[in-house]
Amino acid sequence: MSLATAARRRNLYFAYGSNLSLGQMASRCPESRFVGRAVLYNYRWQINERGYANVIVDDNFSVEGLCYLLSEKDEARLDRNEGVHTGAYEKAELQVELTCRPAALIGRDVADIAIDGSLELLSNGLDQPNEGEGSDHKRPCSWPSGVEDELKEWQGSEMKQGEMTKALVYLSKSFIIDSLPREEYVDRMNAGIGHALALGISPHFIAVAIRPYISSEPETTEMEIETTDAKDRHSPRVRKTQKRGTGQEKQTFLTWIR
Repeated sequence: MSLATAARRRNLYFAYGSNLSLGQMASRCPESRFVGRAVLYNYRWQINERGYANVIVDDNFSVEGLCYLLSEKDEARLDRNEGVHTGAYEKAELQVELTCRPAALIGRDVADIAIDGSLELLSNGLDQPNEGEGSDHKRPCSWPSGVEDELKEWQGSEMKQGEMTKALVYLSKSFIIDSLPREEYVDRMNAGIGHALALGISPHFIAVAIRPYISSEPETTEMEIETTDAKDRHSPRVRKTQKRGTGQEKQTFLTWIR
């Protein structure tokens, strides 16, 4: 049985926003396990009018993210965090191309990965942590009997190529207008971007899809979304005005999302 097939039998979750941060993910879903990275085709990444990340249907784009396994309790926790009951997001089961790697982290407790130095090693281009490294502390867990043994079997395995599988995706079909991020969200997204890059999400995707909305220097950057008419709401121009030097000089440039 392939890793993707095995993951499909569990609650596989595709994260593309601030849950790219393993620290935040561990806080929200303390029983979650890391699986790998994935690509959601025919969708575009955006910040919507609520000020948070979203994905919308667009055949010209794809979205990269990270995949985690969720227990039933974690999925219920995530429903609350994502505001499913308020209509902020809805749940969808979508096809993603999953690549399970790096091998040493597959199936491991997200909370352990977030604190054991694994991400720092990967970020610095050093060797991956040894299989099984991390905290020996056993947290209370609601996984069904047998799942822990199955997850241990995954560790050390790795997919050389992606495989299509279904994953849980939180998205909004009601809030789809390109807009600016909330101030507090920028810092959380930047934390997630750092982890995503360490875990193999492409720098090109970050630069082209996310950076037009999320500045790496939020305190010195002003962003303005420009649209010419209603038809352009899915194809915004993002104006960045970045202060440099003494603050008197400003450089302005335009980036077309598509």
